[in-house]
Amino acid sequence: MSGAASSNRLSDRVISDALTDLALDLRWSFNHSADQVWERLDPDLSALTRNPWVVLQTVSRDRLQAATADPNF
Repeated sequence: MSGAASSNRLSDRVISDALTDLALDLRWSFNHSADQVWERLDPDLSALTRNPWVVLQTVSRDRLQAATADPNF
């Protein structure tokens, strides 16, 4: 495995862990400062469920990678 591939996997894992921690943090139920994260990943599902964990579990890997590659995300 090349160094770049290994680095990308580590980066993907760190991002995934951070988003998982954010989704499972129950403060989202009364503190909506992270709502834009979930709306950006899947606006329709986010509006329908208002549940970050559901959004994170259903978003495609491609969509997640595209969003997290964007510095504005």
